[in-house]
Amino acid sequence: MDLDVRKAREYNEYSVATAAEDAARDIEEGCVRLFYLAIWEAPELIAIDEEAGELPEAIYAPIGTGCTDSIHGDEIPPGYREAMEKALSYGVRYNRVIADHYDLSLRQEPDLLPSETFDFLGGYDAWPASRIILADIQPLFGGRQVWCSGEGTVYVRSVRPGDRGDLIEQIYRLDLERADAERILLECLSQDFVTLTSVEHCALPDHARPEIVLVNGQGQRHVVENWDPPVPGGDAESDRRFTAVYGELRRLEAVAREKDEPVHVGPYGDPKTWKKLLPE
Repeated sequence: MDLDVRKAREYNEYSVATAAEDAARDIEEGCVRLFYLAIWEAPELIAIDEEAGELPEAIYAPIGTGCTDSIHGDEIPPGYREAMEKALSYGVRYNRVIADHYDLSLRQEPDLLPSETFDFLGGYDAWPASRIILADIQPLFGGRQVWCSGEGTVYVRSVRPGDRGDLIEQIYRLDLERADAERILLECLSQDFVTLTSVEHCALPDHARPEIVLVNGQGQRHVVENWDPPVPGGDAESDRRFTAVYGELRRLEAVAREKDEPVHVGPYGDPKTWKKLLPE
């Protein structure tokens, strides 16, 4: 069996939901593991600060096959990155339990896989200057626009039919915890967003075609449009990756409508209020 296929199967066997339970059991049984991200020449300890103190005696558990791992290549096997991200998430949760038990310090920055999106966004400290924007309003049926900064400032323009059949917009402002803003950027990294391209095949008239724009701290933009829902003729893997990021942004609209009062309500059509609110 091909090594990449075998490793992807191995990574998919990790259950993120049971990572903490697995770690507690291993501590009790005296067979602790320590997970390392092994995709560079020197493996890096996941989640735990390398200078955290004396590490416990443990089984070395690598995720990756070293600096020649296919995660570095242009032709990554389908599903390989997703499987490795799953294993990495497991390793983070597992090692955090180990750190808590042995009173070790945690790393301050997240553990990330190399990708073009990582190069585009820059290191963890550069994320607050980034932003991600969703344009997803159909003139006949409504939809939403979302503007989210890497610092956690969010504006949502939710457009729905009114009682008389006209479209009504409600604009919300949210202030996310940084971890919640990072969740969206981490999804962009997980799906390697800047390697996605806009769809070129056609769909039926009035089919929704949301646009997502990722902007880094230098103002560089990567724009992707896709059909919602996806239509025959496209790349199923690209559709899935776009939908994963799209879903994170749509979640912000749901959170706003459920938990917050709008800062503006009015007929849809005039963009002045929306544009005036946005920091850019």
